[in-house]
Amino acid sequence: MEKRVKGKNPNFNIIILLSVAVAVSLLFIIIYLIKFSDTLISSNLKDWASFGDAFNLLIAFNNLIIFVILTIKASSFQKKSFEMSMREASIKEATSILGIINKDTLSMVRDNEFENLWSTLKACNIQFDTFIRCKAHLFDDFKEIEKEPIYDILSSLLEKTSIDESFKKLLEIFSLKSSEFLGNLSKYTYKNIS
Repeated sequence: MEKRVKGKNPNFNIIILLSVAVAVSLLFIIIYLIKFSDTLISSNLKDWASFGDAFNLLIAFNNLIIFVILTIKASSFQKKSFEMSMREASIKEATSILGIINKDTLSMVRDNEFENLWSTLKACNIQFDTFIRCKAHLFDDFKEIEKEPIYDILSSLLEKTSIDESFKKLLEIFSLKSSEFLGNLSKYTYKNIS
């Protein structure tokens, strides 16, 4: 969600700049009409040259305003594009962190390699925690995305001392919750592009 803060919103800056351009243009026209309203159109080339100089100054000023507006728009687009690419990279990172468990754990459960499995779970827990702490700022309303079930399930798995049916059931639930988490993260990322 875009925050509307005075001075931080590019549209606010554009409105101010357009207002200045219109005000300066109107001021130029008003001054010209007041100064020369009582005279007829001149046939003197020097008068037209002076008018052209003043008019060119007005055109140059308005060109400068247009250049600044385009720069603000381009900067805003570039910032959104950068944020989007950072979010996409974060989703890939979360997918690789949570995907390690789903891929590696199946073979470890099948081969009853509890120590390797526990180490993988511990590493995943640390990496996921680091991900949440370091990447949450990329998603404005990250609090809305349920991450607690993943923490809870990882904690429960790390408390186990052997691979039994309850352990396998927790792994299934973890797989579902991590897929749900990644799906919500992706939906949030693409929903907030504007």
